[in-house]
Amino acid sequence: MSVISLNGSFITISGRVMDSLGNPLPGANIYDPSNTIVGTTTDLNGNFSLKIGYMEMVKISYMGFNSKIYRAGSTPKTIQLSASDNKLNEIVLTAPKKASITKTIFKTTGFKLGLAALFLGGLLMGNPKKSTKGLNGFAEVEL
Repeated sequence: MSVISLNGSFITISGRVMDSLGNPLPGANIYDPSNTIVGTTTDLNGNFSLKIGYMEMVKISYMGFNSKIYRAGSTPKTIQLSASDNKLNEIVLTAPKKASITKTIFKTTGFKLGLAALFLGGLLMGNPKKSTKGLNGFAEVEL
């Protein structure tokens, strides 16, 4: 953890979120699980900075990876998340055309979320050109 400033009971923590191979995880969420208004996301290089209460908990999460929780005062500078073994049992597809089918018509035997989840995470994140910290630590993305 890098403590940039100590102001009363608040500190500013900063660090980097990476996968188990050392690759940065852009768009990872860093937040207080008891107060989800306090949080931020990592930039394209996996770096983050967050002002939070010294004794608050910090949760680091990313789609397709196991989350980690630390006390703000002891958050490590480099955080490595491991891939999750979550499995999907079925997928429901919808289409813009109205149909009379109201049940699942395609089932899988279960598959691991891994690269597919990373790909989906990238699609959901969009293509940000500039990311800055906004109000209450939320990221403002300018496209």
